[in-house]
Amino acid sequence: MAPRLRICSVGPLRTSRFAARLERVGHHLFELAEPHDIERADLVLLDSADPDWVRERVSALVPFVRRRQMFVHTCLGEGVQLLDDAELEGAIVMAAHNFFGDAWVTSAADEVGETVIGLLLSEIGGMSFPIEDAKRAALLAALRLREQEAVLRRAAFDMLGEVLPDTEVLAAHFLPEAEPAALPVAQLERAWAAIGEPSVARLFADAERRQAECSGHLEAELWAISKQDMGRQG
Repeated sequence: MAPRLRICSVGPLRTSRFAARLERVGHHLFELAEPHDIERADLVLLDSADPDWVRERVSALVPFVRRRQMFVHTCLGEGVQLLDDAELEGAIVMAAHNFFGDAWVTSAADEVGETVIGLLLSEIGGMSFPIEDAKRAALLAALRLREQEAVLRRAAFDMLGEVLPDTEVLAAHFLPEAEPAALPVAQLERAWAAIGEPSVARLFADAERRQAECSGHLEAELWAISKQDMGRQG
């Protein structure tokens, strides 16, 4: 059996699927209460889709980083550069994002990191797909398009309710389990810009506008309107 690690989960441990899987295979997890708590961790897991959140947490943790301590973040939008401050203190830095089923996209600053993240994912039954940071925006766009299916299904369900009575009893079968979470406008911009096909880019903006209208995310709605107005040439 591979060595068991003490893993400090930075972020809401109760919602971290990565943390839960690592604990299931025998690693020892604890939540971060104070920044100095990471001093007793072999690996620090920063589990968030928000790159700004990751940067802020790393900045707060830097004074307590040990050399050869391991750091992993799960944000898809950016790679290991989010952990630069920890790497400067001698940490081994990695990124891993679960994008579909047991498939994970990964990156690391060196071969040691590549080996470590590969072993961790193998332990939890995951498949590692190393990715260049320059391609992350395109992957973000592809996964967001897949999530936007929920927006279309909700619109279709609303139309169904206009012509048929008592359609709420069908909701569990018709609607997705969850609506896509709002993305920061900076991530929407990066994803949209990475789409090469104009018609797909228009679809992306249209779906984001509809999602923003339904969720009340004004900033995202204004972003989507600007993309619709300028066309793909912007």
